[in-house]
Amino acid sequence: MNLPEQQAPRPHILVVEDDPTLRRMLGKMLAQIGEISEASNGAEALRKLDPKAKPDVVVTDLMMPTLDGITLCRTMKRDARYAHIPVIILTAKGSSKEREEGNAAGAFAYLIKPFRHHELLDAVQRALGSVNNPS
Repeated sequence: MNLPEQQAPRPHILVVEDDPTLRRMLGKMLAQIGEISEASNGAEALRKLDPKAKPDVVVTDLMMPTLDGITLCRTMKRDARYAHIPVIILTAKGSSKEREEGNAAGAFAYLIKPFRHHELLDAVQRALGSVNNPS
């Protein structure tokens, strides 16, 4: 009698974006990689960081009301429960100052809008690989 092979659980990706249309588009795009949950700003994202069902990666917009992506990233990196979760920041602001701020906050990647579909998928795959194979 052969037992069915257990499939590895799909990674959990938290998409944080205040624009509902863009949030849905990102969710559909990233659904090829993993299970998606959504938040409309950084404060809502922090409330969704359940220690029992943590996301494997967070993809967040930079500029949002209530709590922006940099503050979300910085807050996560200061909390031992969430510091290991890679954060990918998406933004239309591409100056070196903003990039440095994202890097200083602990962002795994910083993608400039408009980005190509494969750029985001590649960044998320790399982030997931860094969690599964820390150096």
